[in-house]
Amino acid sequence: MSENIATEVAAIIESFSAEQRASAIADQQRQKVTVARQLAPGSQVVFEAVIDRASEQSEIDGLLDRLVAATDRQEAMIQLAAHLGQLRLDQGLLERQKKDYARNNAKFVAEDEARSARRHAVNDVTVDPKHRSALDQIRTGIEETQAQIEERIWTIDECRRIIAGQTRLEAIETTMRLREKAAEAKRAA
Repeated sequence: MSENIATEVAAIIESFSAEQRASAIADQQRQKVTVARQLAPGSQVVFEAVIDRASEQSEIDGLLDRLVAATDRQEAMIQLAAHLGQLRLDQGLLERQKKDYARNNAKFVAEDEARSARRHAVNDVTVDPKHRSALDQIRTGIEETQAQIEERIWTIDECRRIIAGQTRLEAIETTMRLREKAAEAKRAA
């Protein structure tokens, strides 16, 4: 009976040793791949995978492509939130600029009319160059803010396309095509 136990123990030890040798050989045929990507300041994604050394390059590329797509979507979500917040600020600035323009325009017109009335030139209202300059500066600010808002909207749309599954390159190409169409429509109008 002790011979049977000794034989069983020896078989178990031999089986365990064979499993350990097979595992060691399998471990030698595998490699660890680590990819780190910075998404935003203080936000980083680290991906680790263990793959067979004999893996086809296309298998490795497919794994990395899925990782890039996932991190692009995550990065686009972070950028989308930032751009939406900035868009709200830009819209508030635009409203303030429009109110300033309307207020200053009314004030300047009244001052110019009063100055003309003092000169007894009621129908000959001349605009003070300082007033015209101030209104031009506000108008330029309004135009710049509107351009910033338009640019931000294009960027927000691009982020949304990436989140929806387009690659970054596809999203950029789509944005370029849409901008060309918008420019053509503007020229035609």
